[in-house]
Amino acid sequence: MAMKKKFPFTDWYALNSGQSITLIAALALAIMDQLAKWLAYTQLAAPLRFTSWFSLQYTENTGVAFSLPIPHFIIIPLTITVLAGLIYFGAHHIKIWSPLAIIAIALIIGGALGNLYDRLAHGFVIDFIKVGWWPTFNLADAFLTAGIFLAVAFYGKIKKA
Repeated sequence: MAMKKKFPFTDWYALNSGQSITLIAALALAIMDQLAKWLAYTQLAAPLRFTSWFSLQYTENTGVAFSLPIPHFIIIPLTITVLAGLIYFGAHHIKIWSPLAIIAIALIIGGALGNLYDRLAHGFVIDFIKVGWWPTFNLADAFLTAGIFLAVAFYGKIKKA
């Protein structure tokens, strides 16, 4: 009897519960980021200063982290490749999805999706959080930073979970 050929990605619905929760959380984080950026775009005509070291101010960042000037023809494919690699890693190397793994990977994917959407839709990333001397950033940047920190700090626990 001939074996029926499977097409790639036709079993997307066969995700385990940890993978499903991770993807749903990542999408929720990306939506939260986009909503915050929309509010910054529509409501922050002038900076909103809370203290001498914390304010909200709308900024268009055409660079990457710390506004480093890297061309979009490099940033966009690199972001997509890293996202695909992370999803592949999660799908093939994490057997039991602990809460730590779900949180770390959801933060990274959600943050990357939020900033990738900005780059594709606007040609720049909307930043609006200003803390002291630190470069202006957004929720997606905070999600990415926290997710990468968790993944690096607890890599052994995430991979063995």
